[in-house]
Amino acid sequence: ERVELPYLRFAINAADSTEQLCAIDREIDAWKLASESRLASRQIGKRRLSALQKTHSDDRLHAYVQVVEREATPGHHLCACAIQSAIQGTPLDAALLVYGYQSLAGVCTAALKLIRIGQDACQRGLTAALRKLPETTERSLVIEREDAGCFAPILEIAAMRHAFANERLFIS
Repeated sequence: ERVELPYLRFAINAADSTEQLCAIDREIDAWKLASESRLASRQIGKRRLSALQKTHSDDRLHAYVQVVEREATPGHHLCACAIQSAIQGTPLDAALLVYGYQSLAGVCTAALKLIRIGQDACQRGLTAALRKLPETTERSLVIEREDAGCFAPILEIAAMRHAFANERLFIS
């Protein structure tokens, strides 16, 4: 509500300006403190951009990909989603809902591997979260850029410690 959804909106609104989109991309890079989440987002973003290039011919996409390939901007997944939404003309509310769904579904997929939770319990959790998603996306629309963000030190510390864990469950 206060981070990814507003930043998706900022990035969609900036999609016509490679310079503005890259500025948002670098901000995203800065607030992803744990290197693993930062690198994973970059990797997924670059894969998505590659797939988009195969299916879309758009000057905005081409310009952004060139900057990413020169490594002048990270190419985060969120910015790749924004470019896709912009070039497909996806309405903002739909883009926010789709991004929210894929984020929640990703957490549920990881939960199945990380904790003792069955598929039914996971589906119940996802369904409950999805019921609140329209309200969450609506609230995200009023977050200004200078107010976007959150402070979750325990989550960031846990993510940073994961890089040095004796055993790991995921590559990223």
